[in-house]
Amino acid sequence: MQIVKIKKENYLHKTKEGIHLTFYFSDGTIKRGDLSPLPGWSVENLAEAEKEFDLLCGLSLDDAIKKLKFPSSIFALQSSIESEPVFPYEICKLYLQPPKEIHNKVAKVKFSQYSPKQALNWFNSVPYKTKIRVDLNQSWSLDDLLYFSTRVNPNQIDYIEEPIKNLGNLPKLPVPIALDEHLREFPFKELTERVAFDVVVIKPTLQLDYISIIKEAKKLGKRIVLSSSYESELGLNQIKALALEYNLVEAHGLDT
Repeated sequence: MQIVKIKKENYLHKTKEGIHLTFYFSDGTIKRGDLSPLPGWSVENLAEAEKEFDLLCGLSLDDAIKKLKFPSSIFALQSSIESEPVFPYEICKLYLQPPKEIHNKVAKVKFSQYSPKQALNWFNSVPYKTKIRVDLNQSWSLDDLLYFSTRVNPNQIDYIEEPIKNLGNLPKLPVPIALDEHLREFPFKELTERVAFDVVVIKPTLQLDYISIIKEAKKLGKRIVLSSSYESELGLNQIKALALEYNLVEAHGLDT
């Protein structure tokens, strides 16, 4: 099965530019993918990513993927879809700062501007039935993390995501730890050998080796949460299809 034609359609989504790609294959199959690097986070820009698709016609799908070097390009082709999936899993609500009220079963809240004491005060006002994913973007110190994790009610925590910059000496904590940025900064095998973690948060548009991480994390019994990076509806459907393909039963972070 070879790629015989690639159609490109530029779009603007939430002030972010992208390209919808339609792949026509020699057996009549038609698939679509969202090419959507995230400015400020992706190593490539949209023009660089688009250029990678200029010489793929005539190649098989596997050979075409091998020609690509940028994460957003690989995701657009490797996880391209034929139709919109029926998605049975919950979507995790994202709050860019702690809200005054919260009614979701699972929610992700960014606490990078909060001290541990401020975060604890907020948790005291949250219903226990809500599981919170605490996203810290590596903003706390190890002492901050130890102070918070040993005082917060663990039943309220789904996991703490990227709490500190250096996770190498992290002791076993009473709450689960999730990796996000570390997955793009270090080889996954190295992380499994030197970091105590429970969850991987994978952004396929930004993560070059997202398929291999999913496979290895499943073997190790780690939880796997997929996260969007301001893709269009097509890109979100690609991520949903990926979750279904690998049976990733989680509340995925597709609220951006």
